[in-house]
Amino acid sequence: MEIVFRLSDGNCQHAQSLSSLRPTDTPKPMHWPAFYLPSGRRNLLVRAGVSLVLLSLLAWKIPWRTVWQVSQEVRGSWLVVAELLAGLQLLLGAWRWKKLLEVQRIFLSFRASFRITLLGQCFNLLLPGSSGGDIVRFVVVQSFRRRARLAVALSLIYDRLLGTIATGLSAPILAIFLPWKTIPLSTRPLWALALGTASLLGVAGLFLLFLPHSVRFRNDRCGHRRSPFWTRFWATLRRYRSCRKICWLGLGLSLLIQWGGILLYGALARGLGVGLPLLVLGVVISLATSLCSLPISIGGLGIREASLVFLLAPLGIAAPVALAFSLASFGVFAFWGTIGGILFLFPPRGPLPTHPKTRGKPVPASAPLVGEKSPTLALPPSPSCPGELPKERETGSFTNMGEATQAWEIGKKIVARLVKAGFTAYFAGGCVRDQLLGRFPKDIDIATDARPEEVQKLFPKTTGLEGKCFGVVRVLEEGHTFEVATFREDLGYEDGRRPVSVRFATAQADALRRDFTINGLFYDPLREKVIDFVGGQADLHNRLIRAIGDPRARFSEDHLRLLRAIRLAANLGFDIENATWLAIREQAAAIKNIAPERIREELDRIWTGPEPARGLRLLDESGLLVHILPEVAALHGVEQPPQYHPEGDVFEHVCLMLSHLRQAPLELTLACLFHDIGKPLTARRDENGRIRFNEHETVGARLTADILRRLRYSREITEKVSSIVANHMTFKDVPHMRLSTLKKLMARPTFALELELHRIDCLSSHGDLSIYEFLIQKQSELSQSEIEPPRLITGWDLQAMGIPAGKELGRILAEIREAQLEGKIKDRSQALALAKELVGKTGGPIQS
Repeated sequence: MEIVFRLSDGNCQHAQSLSSLRPTDTPKPMHWPAFYLPSGRRNLLVRAGVSLVLLSLLAWKIPWRTVWQVSQEVRGSWLVVAELLAGLQLLLGAWRWKKLLEVQRIFLSFRASFRITLLGQCFNLLLPGSSGGDIVRFVVVQSFRRRARLAVALSLIYDRLLGTIATGLSAPILAIFLPWKTIPLSTRPLWALALGTASLLGVAGLFLLFLPHSVRFRNDRCGHRRSPFWTRFWATLRRYRSCRKICWLGLGLSLLIQWGGILLYGALARGLGVGLPLLVLGVVISLATSLCSLPISIGGLGIREASLVFLLAPLGIAAPVALAFSLASFGVFAFWGTIGGILFLFPPRGPLPTHPKTRGKPVPASAPLVGEKSPTLALPPSPSCPGELPKERETGSFTNMGEATQAWEIGKKIVARLVKAGFTAYFAGGCVRDQLLGRFPKDIDIATDARPEEVQKLFPKTTGLEGKCFGVVRVLEEGHTFEVATFREDLGYEDGRRPVSVRFATAQADALRRDFTINGLFYDPLREKVIDFVGGQADLHNRLIRAIGDPRARFSEDHLRLLRAIRLAANLGFDIENATWLAIREQAAAIKNIAPERIREELDRIWTGPEPARGLRLLDESGLLVHILPEVAALHGVEQPPQYHPEGDVFEHVCLMLSHLRQAPLELTLACLFHDIGKPLTARRDENGRIRFNEHETVGARLTADILRRLRYSREITEKVSSIVANHMTFKDVPHMRLSTLKKLMARPTFALELELHRIDCLSSHGDLSIYEFLIQKQSELSQSEIEPPRLITGWDLQAMGIPAGKELGRILAEIREAQLEGKIKDRSQALALAKELVGKTGGPIQS
């Protein structure tokens, strides 16, 4: 049987973050990190029955198209070694999260041939003891938006590390060293249960003890170094509020299944006379837990051991022999793990199986992709025309898979009508890229050799006459808008923005004048073929952003492409090819020639994308940040008090905050980006040498407003973000606030965004979420009417009492409002009485 491995890059230089851990809200083909070929091959009837249950679950929960994707993404069980190493390193704190993802990325780049893939999927369905729990586990992981990291980390550690340690160490103790002959037969199972559970709790306790100190993800540092153990432990778990229950459930199920495995392994391997009922009970527990355990899947371990011991114990085989046989059987099925480890340490060199040559000829669209698929939502592709057509394009954006599928079919009808009229027509640009990546396209562009006036004759509902000079016509069909552009080539650029003139040309010439290879693909929806003149498919497979032709020429034509390359790399999780990267660094200063509105649109797509932190780092490393946002670039090297900010300088702190955001509201992302922007101007050391940033929130609010106005943001966004920045230090005073002041804080229109900013700020620094949890509790205790009750009296009532309009009237109204929020007065009569009392103190007239 021939096994063919494929690498997304021959020298493994382009390992990137595992973007498939971030799910989306819409059903679409998902990337499944790993399935394992289970070890046992017995009890086929029982396992076949469970396979039917699994298939029913898949049919009910997952579209069949996704099931087909799963069948193409199956890996061999050699990934056990990768996960064991990753979990061990994570537990010891030797690697940061980025390194862990790189290991996973490299291992997932090895792909078996299609036949091996199908064979492995068949084995997984027939032997669900090890794969059943994995299916459920990764369904749950895919359901997380921001909190999948802890679930995956616990999965790696519990499934491969703790399971091996607990069973490997506890079972020999139970089987060999315990004086079984002196223990009555009736109480032996209880002894096995007690010792097995104790050993598991000990191992789990050690893990939990190490967790707050050792599991230090790159973006999620743990504070409370001097706090008690349980404070540190809960502070760690509170970072992942959405997974806390699931982690506890996984821990309980893990202990349960390990008890079943240890009891069977210890008692039956010694041949203590434990009968078939107990064996069946252990198998049932193992099987049931493997199906319902959410983040942990150790069910296969218990089933394998139960089957093994059931075969060996009746033969009178001694415990050491049984243990040796178990290790040998495990070693046989870890054979592929050994191969995977060797391939990881010593990647293959020389020629590897590659994709068909794509330059200049069609390639079937069904060719399997080597790069992992990202399930994140696709952002609108870059405009094909150098002219400005951004706002009308928004009308053609799709918001869900159903709408995109419908538009895809309507687009096919438009192409069919053009072809029927004797023209050539293809889908072009970003929609082809997104379709090949397994993402639904936001809009569909069509390229054709028909001239604009010929397109208008075929389709009566057309708009966009201002784009005819570039050969672009918008076609309105069945409620959707499609851009139909004539194949063209651009004849020189005058201002780094738009071509001097265009000339209608061939499809190949049209592809060669585009920005990046992954955007230069065409797709024939009638023949279902990809037409690739620029090598875009290979770069998709290798996850590379590469400029078409000479990168310097491409960027000099339209300087906005400098920023667009960063946006595509950040949002798709791709690398930037070396020559393209060098050209970006060389021409970074040219971005100042682009209109602020166009820069703002590209930045917004980065800030609201799946990886805003990576986008910020790429902007900084490319040299673009200092020309676009010099105030943010100035955050480098601004030291902070280590007792509150162990993560480092202000720039690192901002990057950590952005790493907590995944397609977050734009206002929140901007607030995270600018909340500490006043620190460079206010940094000083007091007489004790402590670093202080007095009034940095006030200075930062003014700078934020200036930046947002410079980038032509709306007044609403400018005022909202500036307000959030100005108020972000208010939360430190919450424990000492009066109830009325607290209610005023919670009644602010931006309070929800301010509270989330505070939570992310704490997670990215000291880790103390006590104020956040206090406010969450207050929100649950107080209704909206209690937080912001209607006023009991107005200024007109005070004027009727003889108080003229002015400062005194405002002061009295404020005191009455304070008393109302404090709960001292509750109705109008009490408010009027208090008003008379206050007016009497001022010596003014009182009219009844």
